[in-house]
Amino acid sequence: MVSENRVEVLELCLLYSATYHGPDWRAYRYDRQYDLPHCVFEVKSLTKLVLKGKIRLNQSFFNHSIKLFSLRTLCLRELLLEDKGIIEHLISHCPLLEDLTVYCCLAYYRKNPFGSIKFVEVKFVESLFLHGLQKLKVADIQGIQEVYIDAPNLENLRYVPFYQLESPFKVNLDSFTRLRCLCLWNTDVTDKWLFDLSHKFPFLEHLELCSCPMLKRINISSARLMILKFSNDSDVKEVNIDAPNLLSFYYCGDDRAIISFLTSSDHLVFDASPAHDSRHGYYSLREFIQNIKPQKVLASLSLSVYHSNGVSRFTS
Repeated sequence: MVSENRVEVLELCLLYSATYHGPDWRAYRYDRQYDLPHCVFEVKSLTKLVLKGKIRLNQSFFNHSIKLFSLRTLCLRELLLEDKGIIEHLISHCPLLEDLTVYCCLAYYRKNPFGSIKFVEVKFVESLFLHGLQKLKVADIQGIQEVYIDAPNLENLRYVPFYQLESPFKVNLDSFTRLRCLCLWNTDVTDKWLFDLSHKFPFLEHLELCSCPMLKRINISSARLMILKFSNDSDVKEVNIDAPNLLSFYYCGDDRAIISFLTSSDHLVFDASPAHDSRHGYYSLREFIQNIKPQKVLASLSLSVYHSNGVSRFTS
């Protein structure tokens, strides 16, 4: 029916019902997964394909043709795959792809039957290698530790590996020289790497860093940067920002940090949620505000304080 009616957008979402066996592994009832008909991948008219949840692709997928010649947006979220190479195989047959999301997909192997119900044991796909994506502009990759994307025109990247896994993350960040928006979560980027930001990404306008424990003394210099978001659980000592076009800065971190704006826009809005110890009253918050240099640089300051009784918010 999809092919006969020349459908352009197809979105299929099936929620998981999981049985957990230990902290590190999951066992899913694979006989209740939905086997997506392979003919879906032969629909030449599709421009957007979204697959989420209890959808299974087995090894027979490699034996069928893929004709997604018009596909520009692809979202693969929590799919169950018999072979981790299925994602790479699929994407390699989408020559016009511009927007890609791969979120926490699972690779499985079959276990012995348990009573009358069959189970599979699964683990997250740990690597993704994509080549020849000349048209790709937006990529959102989450739950994968090692990523390589050959996309010279990429402008927007969100990358979120699993923080709790022992293996370090690997991604070819420095090859994306045309980036305008970069969001990194759970990564081990360093102060030195961030210091060279303007040289690595001369067109960057939006930067978001969350849970990057290696950052201690942050120095950011960027002529084009307009939006900066920083959220960290570690003890950041200093944040020095040299960004003449910066319009918005969100900070969530240590309330003892010294934040300095060397240059910024006259319209800068600062939204702060410093980590606050309620046992010390609000004295540390006053000290946090006094550590913002220079004092008159902000057009607006919004301060949120989280404590057991809720959220206190102050705006000036």
